Amino acid sequence: MDRPTLLLSQREDRIRRLRSWVGGWMLARVANVAMLAVFAIFVFIAWKSFLFLTTAGGDASAPSEVQRSIFQNIAARLVEMFGSSHWHPERAEPEFGMLAMIYGSILVTFGAMLIAVPLGIMTAVVLSDMVPFNVRQWIKPVMELLAAIPSVAFGFFAVKVVAPWLQNTFGFPSGTNAMNASLILAVMAIPTIVSVAEDSLSSLGRELREAAYALGSTRFETLMKVVVPAAHSGILTAIVLGMMRAIGETMVVWMAAGNASNVPTPWYDVYAVIGSFTEAVRTMTATVAADMGETSADSIHRSALFAVGFVLLIFTFGLNMFTEYLSQRFKSGMGDDAVDKHRFGMKFLLGPVFRCLSLPFDLLASWREHALHGIAQRIGTKNQLRIRVGMNGMFTTLGFISVLLLGAILCLVLAPLLGNGREAFIFRATVEHPLFVSKKKTSGKEKNLRDELKTCLSVRKPVY
Repeated sequence: MDRPTLLLSQREDRIRRLRSWVGGWMLARVANVAMLAVFAIFVFIAWKSFLFLTTAGGDASAPSEVQRSIFQNIAARLVEMFGSSHWHPERAEPEFGMLAMIYGSILVTFGAMLIAVPLGIMTAVVLSDMVPFNVRQWIKPVMELLAAIPSVAFGFFAVKVVAPWLQNTFGFPSGTNAMNASLILAVMAIPTIVSVAEDSLSSLGRELREAAYALGSTRFETLMKVVVPAAHSGILTAIVLGMMRAIGETMVVWMAAGNASNVPTPWYDVYAVIGSFTEAVRTMTATVAADMGETSADSIHRSALFAVGFVLLIFTFGLNMFTEYLSQRFKSGMGDDAVDKHRFGMKFLLGPVFRCLSLPFDLLASWREHALHGIAQRIGTKNQLRIRVGMNGMFTTLGFISVLLLGAILCLVLAPLLGNGREAFIFRATVEHPLFVSKKKTSGKEKNLRDELKTCLSVRKPVY
């Protein structure tokens, strides 16, 4: 049998193999560097938290601390951290209860996601399937412009615009509360959700959409039953990234949330939790930012702040793992045989916990299927067609309303900043220049110019 003719010579073939091996080796090393960086962050924050966790009572030199073991001190610290809402690190008998700041972080993040997820997903669906490509190329950069606004500008907007509006409109005792922070965090998270979700939806191609339309599906049915489930991985990633943006934000919650320790009593009272949106709250990130500059290098207080950061890091890491778990379950439920069921690294360790957390999602899905089946039996075929057409029109209307609402939010945020700050860089002349000229020429108008300057200084406004 004749051997096939090589397209390359042996020397060129060896060079190609060497280049391929070197490229793969370099990519693997880059991935390893990223993993090592994450691991180093975990180790560094845990090491900085070690002094606080192993010293119960706040005094490392006390005799009672020597008698205790490290595990007893850690257990006592964990009970104090998650069982108390009193954070008084500088008292004679310091208290390090983190329950209030954990509750505040979860509250403002949950409130932000209630607003950001529906608006972000609807906007992404509109950009991917409801507007022409040329229009999308203009709208998407404008939406992403919200992500370019610095967080301190959002903080000024929250304090100077949103807080007075909430206080005057709804009669809140203070405008700096959890609702204020949730609104601003939602605006900050929406561009991330829109960008990632739209890329995921657009990458599916036209085949799925055309197949659904060929079967007689409406736009609403095609998008919600075919396209969105197929792009679930990217949409979950978008939601998690938006949530990470909200829970990790520091400047906005520091300026807009009020920084007060409030936990509803009892914590399981739904009305008390809803009412806490109108009260000032303290978050983990704002506590670290506010206290870090006032602590000494080797104090228990500073180590406690690192412990707060470590709790936040573990929370975000667990949230990412839970999202990966939901994604794998959804793929297996869709009949994807290529999913490796043993891919999830800590399946046997955290599987029961994640199954308990995903139980509400399973109950909601089963209730939805049962309710839809019952509704379909009670209505006729003609009414079903009317309902399908009506839901399709309602879905399209809500999609375009979400885009217009985001555009209005962008204008609302930028208008005060540009309107009040335009005189800082756009002007025709200043009073100071004629005053300088009058001093040089001694024209006798210096007193009038000084009066005019005094009037101008009295009416000039700050940026916010």
